Amino acid sequence: IGIQLMTLDELNNVDDFRQVVSANYDLTTYIPNPDSEIARHVAQFQPKRQTKELCA
Repeated sequence: IGIQLMTLDELNNVDDFRQVVSANYDLTTYIPNPDSEIARHVAQFQPKRQTKELCA
């Protein structure tokens, strides 16, 4: 939506869009929690990092 408003010259730049959003909506900041249950499940599907010894 921001890009469309800038294309139509309704907003000058991204900073103007950020001001519009922050003035009209409560912003919520999410901080990653690596100890969460989801992170533990995702970790089991991540490829294990191979060491030089395993690659040889």
